[in-house]
Amino acid sequence: MTSSRAIDEAAAIVESIERHVREARAVLATFPPANTDNREGWTAAVALRDELGGYLLAATTLSETGVAPQIVTELLQRGAALAEGRLDRLGGIKEARPA
Repeated sequence: MTSSRAIDEAAAIVESIERHVREARAVLATFPPANTDNREGWTAAVALRDELGGYLLAATTLSETGVAPQIVTELLQRGAALAEGRLDRLGGIKEARPA
């Protein structure tokens, strides 16, 4: 994979993870405050948001320190895969919450 192609791929994955962070924030906004009846869902959404933020910070730091774009891309791919699964589960927790 060429360096330019890896950078383009990493940029697309960063965009995807940023979208997942926005989705996690949107889900958080639909939950009542943390001390109410759906603590499990709230905790899961906050953890997802924080973990995705960690992936973005790590990728940025690695990129800025000169780590190969392919390595950064692999890190971001793991973050994106994590987000996909957790957003699905988080949606299930939200759906199951009492009205």
